[in-house]
Amino acid sequence: VTLADIDPRTAASLAIFREKAVARYGSLARAFDAWDTDGSMRMSPKEFQAACESIAFVGPERALFTYFDADGSGFITLDEIDETAARGAEKLRLKEIAAGHRVAEQADPQDEDEDTVDWRKERQRAQRIDRAVEKFLTAIRNRFGTVPRGWRTVFDPEAQGQIEKDEFVKAAKALQPHAPVLALWQRLSAGHGFLTLEALDPSLPESLEAFRRQATQAFGSLEAWFRRCGPQRNHGRMTVTEFLKASAPISATVNEKRLFDYLDRDGDGVVGLDEIDAAA
Repeated sequence: VTLADIDPRTAASLAIFREKAVARYGSLARAFDAWDTDGSMRMSPKEFQAACESIAFVGPERALFTYFDADGSGFITLDEIDETAARGAEKLRLKEIAAGHRVAEQADPQDEDEDTVDWRKERQRAQRIDRAVEKFLTAIRNRFGTVPRGWRTVFDPEAQGQIEKDEFVKAAKALQPHAPVLALWQRLSAGHGFLTLEALDPSLPESLEAFRRQATQAFGSLEAWFRRCGPQRNHGRMTVTEFLKASAPISATVNEKRLFDYLDRDGDGVVGLDEIDAAA
């Protein structure tokens, strides 16, 4: 008997999660290393949510965390996600330690050609920026709960939809005084000269599309779902509590709280059908 026999939905989500993590980071061990920003060798539910966002995973995060957390500790470790990856990571760590000793004793920097030296420096720089981005996004989530709420609160309080370099630098320094804000700007803006919420959290549009698709499959259309499950007062606009309740019947495989914060662009605490889908 396999997990696919007992719970095919979780089994499918597990396969997608691993596939996306490997595609993004090269291996599950490297992925876990990037997610473990505090070096504790374990992830809390909030850290796991951030990990899912970093790979644009839109499946049932809470169910997957519960599956990984086999010992019920409230945290998950690499060996709980993939025992083989954990064994491989430990072997690699020991090899790197041994290699490091040999390099320190034997290596001569002059033996490397200029191209190799440049490549190594650029790779190390890219890795540092990757870690800085992860820590920056984690700081936003830790302070505001979700990236959309943090964006609306400190980066784009006037709901313009995009911000320029000086606005980002000012807000980023206030949030993380010692962060390499110029390097963060270059990476996140990708040379466009402006920054959007979607650049900070690329999985948001995919989550919204998945939600729309699942609501339509369950009720025939978004409008039918909204009329049946939405509130009858407040001009049909939902608070976050009402949105979470209305989402339950469609078994949405997204983080509904994060999605609500994404939809509530003006920060008034409610969303209407027009914000979920203007075409509906």
